[in-house]
Amino acid sequence: MFAQGFCEGHAREQCLEPNPPEERLITYYLPLAAGSQKKWGSKTEDFWCCHCTLVQANARYREWIYYGEDNGITVAQYFPSTVSFSMDGKEVSVTQEEKDLCGDILQIRDIPRQIPGRPNYKAVQFAVKASSPCSFSLKLRMPRWIRSAPSFAINGEKVSPRMENGYAVFDRVWNQDTVEAVFPKEVVCVPLPDQPDTVAFLDGPVVLAGLVGEERILFGDPKDAYSMLAPHDERWWSDWNPTYKTVNQQFGFYFKPLYEVTNETYTVYFPVRHP
Repeated sequence: MFAQGFCEGHAREQCLEPNPPEERLITYYLPLAAGSQKKWGSKTEDFWCCHCTLVQANARYREWIYYGEDNGITVAQYFPSTVSFSMDGKEVSVTQEEKDLCGDILQIRDIPRQIPGRPNYKAVQFAVKASSPCSFSLKLRMPRWIRSAPSFAINGEKVSPRMENGYAVFDRVWNQDTVEAVFPKEVVCVPLPDQPDTVAFLDGPVVLAGLVGEERILFGDPKDAYSMLAPHDERWWSDWNPTYKTVNQQFGFYFKPLYEVTNETYTVYFPVRHP
């Protein structure tokens, strides 16, 4: 085992202090090599092909969230959104949003420990509203990153939907109903196909970036990401913090979601060796 040594200056500052570019504009590609840094465009001096493709990709997200079928609707992506459609001549809307099952973590409680640690799940809630009761199927895609059996509830009561081809299928008469889906997640190592001893870290569906400016060998078990990473600074006030720190390493540094990296230098893939 290695002694844990953190630089409480630059590394911690990168992790905790907001460091956005002057304008949140489009970045040129997304480098993944060790010691990478995002290159941000400017309003007048840069216009790369990425400007067009990124704008197009974001504009098309709405096309990939829901799919209509003759007997119902399929939820293929999990984004806060609303879709409206007609079913047997009746107007129906489905609104999805993320949900924090812990509730208000700033609430004064008799037993403070009632609030667990950082949630190890992604919870999504769907509000289904129909102009009048109507029957159809609601299908929810089962993400490949879930680590154990998901749980579901309709109007607060636990239910067991029919599982079909990677989807949870709810067949019922809908009116004014709420569906809750809880998908368990954890941090895992994902190896490169041609280099199984080099891995990236994913927190559920989110890629994590190490805030370090060069390639670092990590010591641990690639089948157990928690032998190398641990949650760091679990929350800021009422918001859960998605950052991590290395453990059992000779030198320590921090991880944050790749999409939250702005001007920091970062590394995504790390060689892993058994200690």
